[in-house]
Amino acid sequence: MRSYATASDSWLSIFGINKHLGVISALVFSLILSACGGGGGGGNAGPAIEGAPSLVEVSMSSGELSAVTVGDKVTVTMSASEAIRAPSVKIGGVSVDRVVGSGTSWTADRVMTADDSAGAVTLSITFEDIGGEAGTTVTATTDGSALTMEINSESGNVVDGPFQSALVFGDYDGDGVLDDDEPSQLTDADGAYSLTKSSSAPDSYTIVVQMTADTIDSISGESYADTGVVLKAASGGAMVTPVTTLLESIKATDPTYTAADLAVDMGLPAGIDVTTYNPFAEGAVAADAHAVEKVFQQVMTATLVVAEAMAGLGDIAGETLSAEQAAAAALDAVASMVLASEVTVDLSDSTQLGEVQTAAKVELADLGVVVDEATADFILSKAADTAKQIATEIKNVSVDNFGKAAASSVSKLKHDAKEQLAAMSAAAVTFLADESNTSLTGFDTSTILTLDSESGVTAAVAENQEEVNAFLGLVALTIFDNGVVSDAFGGNSTLHFFDGANDYQDCTDEAAGFGVETCGSVDWALVDDADRGSVLQVTYAEDASHAGLVLAKQAADATAVDLSSYATGTFSFDIKVVAMGSATGFKLKLESGGTNSGELAVSDITGSGDWETVNFPMADLIAGGLLVNAVNVPMVFFPDENTGMNLQYQLDNVRFIPGEGEAVGPGEVEPGDYVDFNNAEERTEATFAEFGGTSTVVGEDPTDSSKFAAATTKGTSEAPSETWAGVTVSSNANVIIPIQTGGGKFSLAVYSPAVGVKVRIKLEEVSETDSAQGVEAEAVTTVSDAWETLEFDFASPAAGTVASDKVYNKVSLFFDFDVAGNGEVYYWNN
Repeated sequence: MRSYATASDSWLSIFGINKHLGVISALVFSLILSACGGGGGGGNAGPAIEGAPSLVEVSMSSGELSAVTVGDKVTVTMSASEAIRAPSVKIGGVSVDRVVGSGTSWTADRVMTADDSAGAVTLSITFEDIGGEAGTTVTATTDGSALTMEINSESGNVVDGPFQSALVFGDYDGDGVLDDDEPSQLTDADGAYSLTKSSSAPDSYTIVVQMTADTIDSISGESYADTGVVLKAASGGAMVTPVTTLLESIKATDPTYTAADLAVDMGLPAGIDVTTYNPFAEGAVAADAHAVEKVFQQVMTATLVVAEAMAGLGDIAGETLSAEQAAAAALDAVASMVLASEVTVDLSDSTQLGEVQTAAKVELADLGVVVDEATADFILSKAADTAKQIATEIKNVSVDNFGKAAASSVSKLKHDAKEQLAAMSAAAVTFLADESNTSLTGFDTSTILTLDSESGVTAAVAENQEEVNAFLGLVALTIFDNGVVSDAFGGNSTLHFFDGANDYQDCTDEAAGFGVETCGSVDWALVDDADRGSVLQVTYAEDASHAGLVLAKQAADATAVDLSSYATGTFSFDIKVVAMGSATGFKLKLESGGTNSGELAVSDITGSGDWETVNFPMADLIAGGLLVNAVNVPMVFFPDENTGMNLQYQLDNVRFIPGEGEAVGPGEVEPGDYVDFNNAEERTEATFAEFGGTSTVVGEDPTDSSKFAAATTKGTSEAPSETWAGVTVSSNANVIIPIQTGGGKFSLAVYSPAVGVKVRIKLEEVSETDSAQGVEAEAVTTVSDAWETLEFDFASPAAGTVASDKVYNKVSLFFDFDVAGNGEVYYWNN
């Protein structure tokens, strides 16, 4: 008894409990201890044991699973060498809130989440005995049990153009509503998403995409807020698009219908899988991507336009349709037409759109919208006409404009149409509210709806171009608009004409208010256009000689304009040919001091009598010889020589539009066989033979001090009259350029202080006894103070005859320093 009493005294004294408090106090403390340590779990607290405690058994499990995923519970069971306080447990690096047990036996568990990392599930247990002495932290099980965390995800892209800030979720239960146990994510600028699957995910389900207040097409800026558009795709694919949504709608009617069937029905290129093909993915074949994107755009256009018409009919019938209801019904109407069609689907075809119109009336009836046949046909036919015009414009977008501002300007038409049809429907409700109007027979839509005509679409595209440019930060430099020449080019006083009848001197026109009449071949004046304001009208005489517009010619002492920021862009103007007369065609030229772009044929003018927009790539003008950093005549325009008799045209909106994208730097060039100055060995072995007053060193890349580039400087004293100056990379093991029979291409990354600098590459085969005849190719810089990749085409006849039996191992780089003067530094790489 004495030893027991002593032990009891010792045990109580550990916790500061006087044995004289009696049984009640001990019981109270026992309850407190139980509450602190968790209840149940077997094991007796018992007396403290001398020495640090240890965990003699540790096991980790999740039922019968060896691998867990999001939503699975991981349980850790522990048995200690003596009674311990509630341990601190981390599973997968996350502290566990739920730890239960008492004495020597404890259990901890947590449910794995999407924030957990894939791989082995880690474990960490810190603990101490009831006396406060800590045991060694445990990070492994004692029985070898282990679990692996698997992150199963559903990744893809949402595309019409790429949808940014759209809500994507896995609809596990098929109710179309995002539930707590369903993964979701907002798309990024590429339309990309990645949904982490939980353990409750079924084998197959639907990916649903809902538009938010912030959802836009990231390449055009068009907003999808309040459109009601909901896109869908089956899980397991990689794309959610208008076409995958169409596929899901058709499969609801015919479960045997496949993605391959839809690709054929929509006339997509062979081999395209609509569930996986992303036209905006890097490396996509341009022609295929363009063809697929046009189908996406046409389906989305028909959906939005028909949906707005159906919503309008709901308003007329007094039955309000939500945007989501209208969009879903319109998509189902398109799906009905596609499924029933026996020909390739073309949503610019009136007959097929008529079938969509018929299907839309069935959908309206299912939604409880009841209107008379004539009213339904009136509103839906307006929608069909509009969809046809826009779909036709989509078909006409060239592959060269795929993904660019010009295509985006067309893409925005569907939203313009949605607004116009909403306004038309609202006006129709007001019209029918008048008791004297029993039908829409006398309802005039011409002032409300313009996109049901070709001319209306053309005008809207031009307006959209400015909006898209503003979204992309592509601010145009206007040279002539509303009858005014830009101050950048000296104002209206710089507007001139030349005339062969006046010995090609600058001439004036009395009628235009420019002094005494000296132009015998041509007259000009500013006239009013109902839509555009003041425009320039040019009229040629019956006996006109070779004459043309000079817009604008700076005075001799004026400073030329640096248009380097537009070097990758477009020169654009609008023209309306009132009368073609004898003209057979037109020529364009831009001038920069003593050089110019050359006289380039303008092939895009049809002479239809409507306003037309002509676009010239700046690259073509620069290649012709224009120095874009020193332009003093932004436009010389004239009919083919001696063919202008009785020609009359109007001119407006002459402008420079900056290009899209950025110049490629040397770190971004596709790797191949090149001297890489970031490679220490190649940098050391590369040697240079200088000539023409140049000096070459390997130094810092001007945009990144951690990288290297070759810097070539034209001397200011040596060979001052040398036009072409450059450097030779001497033959060594790192410079071997095999060119196959038929030619080849060579890339060079160049950092130039000026635009329009000609760069030439010469390749030679050099042996100990012979220097073979070399081959040369040329390119022109298009940006200043930025890296760009120039491509030299040795397959071109101008390069010379490429010998298939030679290995060219000497590279000479020439720069035309006359463009920017002496002392300039050029960098090159790759």
